[in-house]
Amino acid sequence: MAICIGSVVLCSGEWMVLNPGKCANTVKTSTACSPKGLIPTRPRFLSLIAAMAFGWVCTLVDGLSQIRDTVPPKVARVLADCKTKQLIIQFSEAIDPRTGAVAQNYVVSGGFAVLTARVDAGRTFVTLQLSGLPAASGTVFVSNVTDLADNTILPKSAATFLCLQTETEIDEFPSTFAQFTLSLPGGQTEVVTLTGPTTVEVAISSDGFAEDTDRDGLDQVTTVMTRLQLQGTSTLGPVLVTLDTKNPSVGIIEERANQTRGVLDVPPFTKTGTADSFFDVYFLVTLGDRVFHPAKPVHMTSVITHKPPAPGDTYTNPFNEAVELLDATGKPSGIRLLREVCGERDEIRVILTI
Repeated sequence: MAICIGSVVLCSGEWMVLNPGKCANTVKTSTACSPKGLIPTRPRFLSLIAAMAFGWVCTLVDGLSQIRDTVPPKVARVLADCKTKQLIIQFSEAIDPRTGAVAQNYVVSGGFAVLTARVDAGRTFVTLQLSGLPAASGTVFVSNVTDLADNTILPKSAATFLCLQTETEIDEFPSTFAQFTLSLPGGQTEVVTLTGPTTVEVAISSDGFAEDTDRDGLDQVTTVMTRLQLQGTSTLGPVLVTLDTKNPSVGIIEERANQTRGVLDVPPFTKTGTADSFFDVYFLVTLGDRVFHPAKPVHMTSVITHKPPAPGDTYTNPFNEAVELLDATGKPSGIRLLREVCGERDEIRVILTI
């Protein structure tokens, strides 16, 4: 509802304010005006300025009152991970996690059950854990999911996906480095360096075969981080970072330009090329005798120049909000994972505050 100072009327040569609190988009004139309901504005020069100002304010506020998000979210693309029986749905905008995380809002063709639905940290991706996947292609139907402005997706919004059984290439990183900066209760900070192995499985063959499974004109492959074991020491005790095996840490590599159809256009499969890559990482942090886990996965993205990622290919968590670490009972621990999460091949830096 618009909130305005009043309408402006020119009565017998004088500008007056009519019905304060109501809005008029135009300045009216009249040669015979009843003084009832009119508030004289003098002198005439100031009256004219006041009239123009009131009319501008009314028009501006009316316009602002009409500006709101009325566009419902859409399904931008769907990626299938046949090995883990997961679908990764990307929406056109951020969605409300309260509706995005409801498994009943998703139906997959072939009668496969949706076991869980997880909304990522950026609120644009939802990972569905299924009881199975079609052998070749399928369709997912989405209903009742709302965006942050409470607009609801069209009922049974459909998107197709391909499920391709491919070879798996395993990338081993035996010397991964991580750096934790701890802010202690007394105000001092401590830097903890962690080292250890990381393993990533990529659904790709040795010749770089990839497929445009989301039909956006770009080939992609699925990835899953299967091992993360980083160890170090701190004044609070030993520190150990491992994967949460209850929640798979899956990701995608998608080429930025489709120069060779059916091949992931990035070295070593092609001479040149770059690709977008991301992981949603679920991990456990053991600090002394306490174990913590994030309230939501850490979404790490990168533009890579090689598969596996080459030195200088940095993964970053682009979101501005910190990720809360929860204790074993699921309650906030007071430890937060800040947004600046990045990594290179054999190097990951993580900043924590406690």
